[in-house]
Amino acid sequence: GRFDISRDSQTLYAGVGRPYRFANRYDELLRLPLRSGVDVSSGRQLTSGGRIDAPSLAPRGDKVWVVRSSWGTTWIEALDPRTGASLDRWDPPDGGRLDGTCPHPDGRRLFSSMHLGGSRDLIEIDLVGRGFRRLTQGASLELDPVLTTDGRWLVYASDADGVYDLYARPVDGGSTRRLTRVVTGAFAPAVSPDGRTLVYVGWTVDGWELYRMSFTPDTAPEVEDPDPRPLRGAPKPWRVDIAGPAPYAPASTMLPRSWLPSLSASSVGGRSIAHSPSRSRRGSARAFPRWWCVTDRVRRDVIAVIDAAPSQRLLFLAILTALFLADVAACVSAPDAADVPIAVVMCACLLVITCEFVANTTCRDNYAWSFFFWMDLAGTAAIVADVAWLNKGGWLDGSSTVGMGATLRAARAAKYGARAGKDLAAVVQCVRKFR
Repeated sequence: GRFDISRDSQTLYAGVGRPYRFANRYDELLRLPLRSGVDVSSGRQLTSGGRIDAPSLAPRGDKVWVVRSSWGTTWIEALDPRTGASLDRWDPPDGGRLDGTCPHPDGRRLFSSMHLGGSRDLIEIDLVGRGFRRLTQGASLELDPVLTTDGRWLVYASDADGVYDLYARPVDGGSTRRLTRVVTGAFAPAVSPDGRTLVYVGWTVDGWELYRMSFTPDTAPEVEDPDPRPLRGAPKPWRVDIAGPAPYAPASTMLPRSWLPSLSASSVGGRSIAHSPSRSRRGSARAFPRWWCVTDRVRRDVIAVIDAAPSQRLLFLAILTALFLADVAACVSAPDAADVPIAVVMCACLLVITCEFVANTTCRDNYAWSFFFWMDLAGTAAIVADVAWLNKGGWLDGSSTVGMGATLRAARAAKYGARAGKDLAAVVQCVRKFR
């Protein structure tokens, strides 16, 4: 969440997500010490069920202004920085949604960004008369307002030219100045306490980056119309060519790739439960459905365990045992008393191979429905023919079925044997080197 630091740099006030009544998670106001030698865990949570955002410490340090929300409405509230008790409150007009709090050093004014009537504009709130006035009003969106320490400039992000750039507006009147001209967007400005440096977050092709520049609004170019209607950089409408009707092909859309359950509730008491199927999964049409209970982290961890050298050796040993154990027992004319131990070993091998098959199917990309998927499925099923306990009815008995299963298991054993052979070759080279 957002945060603010006291003028003496000894205390941090932040909005941090915390569990509330077991079923919810709200952003609460936390006060954390920054003094050297003091444990951060000794901080204090000032609110409970607060739903707070954008904490901003008043210049005098006697209040923490925050944006609070409840059931679709927002308001600005002043909290005691020591106890979290409510000290003041300002409610916007009906339908207004607030973002950001910027208290002025004179203690009589507060600046914010408000979405109302289809536009999002900067506003100045009179904390004495309880009224407000719009500083901008047009088609562009003004976000992330922040005041300089001396209260002279209001810095904010706006998409007046079609791309979010940073602007500086004099609080007591004057021309708006343009601070940046970027290609992909500039957001979340912050001015250093000495008023010389501006830091902001910029979006790039590689993600979010942090930028620093000199803050010199007096020499920055002026903006004639800081909030134009329509946007100055608004593109022309695109021409869309609609193709003619095509034959309906349901096969490609019948299998969902994931399921997203959702629970929603409205402020008037309505509730709904729904789920939506999605076919998107990295553009792979052959991927197995991504179960909601298997997260990306679990998938990566499972694949890492399967591909580890000890797991590969265990799988190779299990496949080799399932391939030759029954034949070896028949060749040496093993007594009937050995049937039970052999069946136990074969069941253990079947369990290991089945677990590996299920893990690959649910966690490995481009494995399900591939050639190796069907080969491993048939080879795993063929092992059942060698387990007397599982094949009493003889439903997999027969020379053709058993022969095909043996061939598939042999191919699978060769795959893991090749990996084990690499490890053996490395061991031999090490022994020869240090002889």
